[in-house]
Formats: sequence, structure tokens, C-alpha cells
Amino acid sequence: MPIPNTDSFSLQDVVDEINPTTDDLVDCFADADANLFDPLYEGSKNSLLNFRNYGNALKDKDGNAYTIVEINGQQWIVENLRVITYADDAAITNITVMATWAADTTGAYCYYDNDAGTYEEDYGCLYNWYAVDNASGLAYLERGGVQEAGWRVPTKTDYEDLETYLETLGSYPGGRLKEIGTSHWDSPNSEATDQFGFLLLPGGYRRGNTSDFYQLGTHANLWSATDFDTDEAYTVQIAYNSGGMIVAYLNVYKYYGRSVRLVRDIP
Repeated sequence: MPIPNTDSFSLQDVVDEINPTTDDLVDCFADADANLFDPLYEGSKNSLLNFRNYGNALKDKDGNAYTIVEINGQQWIVENLRVITYADDAAITNITVMATWAADTTGAYCYYDNDAGTYEEDYGCLYNWYAVDNASGLAYLERGGVQEAGWRVPTKTDYEDLETYLETLGSYPGGRLKEIGTSHWDSPNSEATDQFGFLLLPGGYRRGNTSDFYQLGTHANLWSATDFDTDEAYTVQIAYNSGGMIVAYLNVYKYYGRSVRLVRDIP
């Protein structure tokens, strides 16, 4: 079902169209104005998109649920990936020991500080690039028990195209993706507007060769599916003290642990 034009539509339009209960509306639009969607805020439009899927959530192989946003002809999952099972049902290896992590070339995941209880819910998993590239498949999502086609780990081109589009809207492409405020981001969380409801969080990364975990609260680090050479791969980094967005490979080694989002072209 297409999303209505946001030039003028109120919460009553949602009630008339899908007839939800008041409690459902409160749950799904907790961060939205209770009476009127802001037509200039794309996040309102994406909240409506996810409300229409309420009760038929997009899920990974382990049953973790995800919401989505639409940006420039693509759908992105809002949450960092937290799946620990590949698409072919093989388990992704959980590695906690630093030396073992640094030596792995088959695919692994961990949680920040190896502490799932504290960090999984907000930040998801950290994966090495070998998990991203594993033939068993990291990018699997289903709805109602049926695989939804087209989901993938974003390529370098996907992220460059996203950055280019955001720059057409004005300055600070990274700021347009960051969650607003300092609940997760360190101050000052510069230029954060979260224009589309992408809710990018600063999940840090795992280095694994000299010391383990860095940058929680200060940087979001997202893998792309594109490698540069046998040792390095392209990543996206967005910082707490900048509204910019960096897509680069320099000194980003494949054994690093970084967050993952998924994307697909709108069918």
C-alpha cells in the first residue's frame, strides 16, 4: 500500500484508514505528535509505514523484529542487525577472545565488551567482515514466515548514493541519519536531526588486535559489502562531533567488528 502524500494528513487519516485501537497508536507513534504528523518530517511518514506492518513484523532467522524506513527509493532496516544465524540456518560463530577474533577469516560476531545483556538490545551485534561476506548469507529477512526478497548488506555504492542524496537536501548527511539527543550519543551529537527515522546509534567497534572495544557513544561504524583488497573493506563512519558521513576503507581491516544495517530497493 503506498504511503499517502505528507503535504497534509493527520492522525485521523490513519484512524480512518486502518481503524487501529488507541493503545496501538500510542505504542507505534510514541515519538510522534499525538494529533498531527509533521509534513516536513520524513520520519512521520516512515512511522506510518511501520504501523501498517504492525503485527506482521519483518524478522531475521532468529525471530528478531525490525522496522524500516524509506529513503530515495530504498528501504533500510532501522535497527542494527542482531542475527546470529546465517540464511542457510548455520550458526554464526561467537568469539569473545581477542586473539581468536583477530585470527578468524570465516565469519564471527560478538557484542560490545562481550556483554549482550547491556548492549545487544540497543546496538545489536558487531560482525567481522568475513561474516558479511560468508556464502551462508547474513542478509535474510522474512515476513509472516516467507522470505522477503532483495535484502542485502549495503554496498559501497549504496552508501555513496545515500550520501549523495542526503547532500541534495542540504548540509550534514550524517546528521540526517543520527538519533537526536544524548541518550546514546555523547554530547554534542552535532547536527543530528534524524530526518527519516533512521535512528543511527553509536555502537562503536571491535578492533581485536591490540585492544578490544572502542568508540561506544562517539561513532557509528557500519560495514559495507564491498572490500578494497585482501585485508581491508569499505565502511561508513559517522561521529558524535560532526554531521558528516565518511565512506572509506583506509586502515579498516576485515577482522574489525562493526555494525550492519540491511537495505533493499523498493519493489
